[in-house]
Amino acid sequence: MDYPVLDTQISPEGRLDVLSKAEINKLLDTSHGGLYTVFRHCTLAVLNSGNALDDGKELLARYPDFSISILLRERGIKLDIRNAPAIGERLFLNTCAQCHGSDAQGNKGFPNLTDKDWLYGGDPATIELTISQGRHGIMPPMGAAVGTDDDVRNVANYVLSLSDSAHDPIKAAFGKPKFAICAACHGPEGKGNQAIGAPNLTDKIWLYGGDIDTIMDGINHGHNNTMPAHKTLLGDAKVHLLAAYVWSLSNSGGLEAEQKQNK
Repeated sequence: MDYPVLDTQISPEGRLDVLSKAEINKLLDTSHGGLYTVFRHCTLAVLNSGNALDDGKELLARYPDFSISILLRERGIKLDIRNAPAIGERLFLNTCAQCHGSDAQGNKGFPNLTDKDWLYGGDPATIELTISQGRHGIMPPMGAAVGTDDDVRNVANYVLSLSDSAHDPIKAAFGKPKFAICAACHGPEGKGNQAIGAPNLTDKIWLYGGDIDTIMDGINHGHNNTMPAHKTLLGDAKVHLLAAYVWSLSNSGGLEAEQKQNK
């Protein structure tokens, strides 16, 4: 049986980042009594953590071509990992699926990760930053600033008009001037602002729902949602692999794309 693998490079932190050239040579020494075999086995075991497989011999048999080398840089080092277990999907199911769903298509208040609609940006580096440091998205209650209940309904209709969704055009016309309050975050055209995680209101993709009552409730009461930081839980290596997998979900072909990205 073939097991999916990927290639990647990781910039470690801590003691590995300050290894001397002599120490690196010891880790890569493949001669009898050298440390490379231990280094390789330990790295493979770390990458396998969280897997149901707990048999070291079976793990080595599954990934016979797994290798790790250390690349010297002007400042610090990089780990060059080849034919590593493609653990991105497993990490996602164990870490992310509770909120985003096992199919990654999201739930109310939790974004769909398969549609290329990103609150903070969908490039690999931004996804990695999001997973590592987390996000805290706040839309403050704006009902009082907008005005009366009729004003809130008018603004909600204008918001619906931005995506050509069903709306009352007369109420939308009255709501347009009041939308200036919302434009501070969502932009004058309602296209959002990834720098602060403000959603695009023109694309018919709704995090909490796109009906008039839900939009009015959001204007009146706001939203407050947190994605926790995962760097401490997962570590840099797993965050990097998980980010590659998440990126692949909306970029041509899932795991196959994850593997290509890291080659």
